[in-house]
Amino acid sequence: MSAGPPAIDAEVVDALRQWLAQNGWPARAVLACSGGLDSSVMARVLTPLLTARGGVAVLAHLDHGLRGRAAAADAREVARMAHDLGVPLVRRTHRPRMADIASVGLQAAARAVRREFLSDVMARWDAPVCFVGHHEDDQVETLLVQKWRGRRLASRVGMAPVSGGFARPLLGIPRATLRSLAQARGWSWREDPSNADPRFVRVRVRQAAALSPSERAVVLSEALNRRERRTYLHCAAARAEKLVVRRQTVDGIELDRIELANLEEEIALSLLQRTVPSPAPRPPSRAALQGLLRVVRRDSGGEPRRVDLGGGVVAHVTGARVTVGSDLPRRAPPSIGIATVPATTARRLLRDRGGAGTSFALFDSRAVGTPRLTRAAPGRRIRPFGLAGSRAVRDLLAETGVPASARATWPIAESSTGDVLWIPGVRASSLHPLSAASVDALVLYTVAPRVERTRALERSP
Repeated sequence: MSAGPPAIDAEVVDALRQWLAQNGWPARAVLACSGGLDSSVMARVLTPLLTARGGVAVLAHLDHGLRGRAAAADAREVARMAHDLGVPLVRRTHRPRMADIASVGLQAAARAVRREFLSDVMARWDAPVCFVGHHEDDQVETLLVQKWRGRRLASRVGMAPVSGGFARPLLGIPRATLRSLAQARGWSWREDPSNADPRFVRVRVRQAAALSPSERAVVLSEALNRRERRTYLHCAAARAEKLVVRRQTVDGIELDRIELANLEEEIALSLLQRTVPSPAPRPPSRAALQGLLRVVRRDSGGEPRRVDLGGGVVAHVTGARVTVGSDLPRRAPPSIGIATVPATTARRLLRDRGGAGTSFALFDSRAVGTPRLTRAAPGRRIRPFGLAGSRAVRDLLAETGVPASARATWPIAESSTGDVLWIPGVRASSLHPLSAASVDALVLYTVAPRVERTRALERSP
C-alpha cells in the first residue's frame, strides 16, 4: 500500500489495534462493507491487521434492491476491494418487505434486513464478530436524533462499541479523518445519495446540526457517562439478584419483597428488566415495572395485590413474596410423528388439508435423509418457508407466543446434515421442498394426517 500521512494512519490504525487488544483478536471475522467511505476505509485498514495474525476476514455486502444500477456499481466496488485484499466476499440481494417499510420506515426496515444478513454470514463462517464502520459523526447524529424525537436527557445513550456480536471500533474517529486517509491513499469509494435525502430524519438532523468542537465533545461525553451508569446498574442488579430472587420455575419467578423494596429504584428496575419472564415479543415496559415497585413498597396491610404488567405478564404481591409469571395459557411442546408417503399423496394432503407448516410439514424424502428431533438451542436458525433469508428459531417461537421458559425445550426437527427443517406448531423451512421429480415425501406432523407407514420420530442424542 502507498504511504499515507503518518498522523492519520496512526490514528485509525491505533483505534483498531486498541479495540482488538481490549476485545481479543478473532480467528474469523466478518466485515460489513457497503462500498461507502466508512466501511471501505475500515475494511482496507482492518483486513491486513487480522490476516497478518493468521485470522480470516470475510467481506459481506448486501444490496437492498432499492437503487438499481447504482447498487450494481456498489457491488462491483466491493468486489474489487475484496480482490485487492485477497479475501472472500459474500453478496446477497434482499429487498425489505413493503409491510415492514410501512410499519417502521424504509431505513429501519433496511437495517433489520441488513442485520439479519450479517448474522447469517457470521453463522455460516463461524465468526464471533462482525465489524461495522460506524464512526464518531454517526455517534453524534444518533444522540441528536434521540433529542429530536423528544427522548429525555437521561435516556439518550449512544451506540455501544460492542453489542450482540457487532463491533464498532471507529466510534472515536471522525468521518473527516477517514476521508483524509482514503484521499491520501488513493482509495475509491461510493457515495449513497440517500445520505443527503432530507426525507430521512437522520439527514435532516445532520443538516441542521452545526456543532462546535466543544459542543460536540459535551454531547459525546454525556452519552459516555450515561453508558457507564447503565453498566454500573447492570452489574449492581446482577449482584442483587442473588439476594432478591428466591427461585425460578418454568412458570415464572419468585422474589423477596423486602430485599426488592430496599434496592435503589434504578437498580431494582434493572433487576426486574433482566429477570421478569415475558411470553410476548415485547417485555413489560419501564412504566409498568415502576408501578410494580410502588405496590411492593406500599404497606397493603397484608392484603394480596395483583399487578398487570402487560403482554400477558402478571405480578402477585403477598406478604414478603412477589411472584411474576405469564397470565397466558401455557403452550406445551408438541409430540412429533413421522411418515413416508408417495409424493402424489402428499400433494393431495397439501390441497385438501389446512395447517401446512404448523401442524405438519412436507419434504422430499430422498433429499432430507433421516431426520432427528432436537431442541431449540440458542443460536439455531431456520430458513422459513415463505420468508426471505434466515431467522433465529427462538425469535419465531417468541413471535408465536411461546413463553421464554418453554423455548429452550421446544422440539425442532433437523435433517441428517443438521439443518433445521421444522419448528412444530410454528413454521417449516424452505429446504428440500417437494418437486416434480419427487417420488416419496417425508411428512412430519403434530396432528396426524391419514398417511401410511407412520412411526415416531426419534430424538437425537
